[in-house]
Amino acid sequence: MKKYLVLVLMFISMNSFAGAGYITTGATVTKVSATSQNADAFWVWYSSGTDKCSGKVKFQLANAGTEGVFQRTFTLATTALVSGKRVDVYSYTDDTDCMSAVSIDLIG
Repeated sequence: MKKYLVLVLMFISMNSFAGAGYITTGATVTKVSATSQNADAFWVWYSSGTDKCSGKVKFQLANAGTEGVFQRTFTLATTALVSGKRVDVYSYTDDTDCMSAVSIDLIG
């Protein structure tokens, strides 16, 4: 019984800590908002085969770390929308948290 309990607790603890990683890869941006409820944040809607967030992620200044990173990310999102280039979206904290997107990689 103790061995079973230890295994269950190990499994729960391993799965309760999400890690950094890609929220989506190879996504096509379909829409970009300029703000989210007048906060320093914006949404990106996308279509993708590797989707963890039902086609919508939120970028927040608080997660970006600096205003420069936040502005560059917004620029890449709008560039992807206009150009039709695909993107990879990354989170430093949780690759399943659709509100924690931080980085966009513009890919060809």
